[in-house]
Amino acid sequence: MRILRKKGSSLPIKISIITSIKDYEATIKYYLDGKETEFRNIRDFLFNAKNSYISQIIHYIKKNWI
Repeated sequence: MRILRKKGSSLPIKISIITSIKDYEATIKYYLDGKETEFRNIRDFLFNAKNSYISQIIHYIKKNWI
């Protein structure tokens, strides 16, 4: 990951999960980069980011060691 970041491949994001209880009712709100969203959007974002990092790692390895 450090190598990819040095090459300019960072992923600056902010994910927040805020829970609250009011009148015995729990609520959960999800935020991606400060914007309220649904949990599945965060899940999909992280899944795609993981796949992107894996692809970049494979590309870096092939380019530099194979």
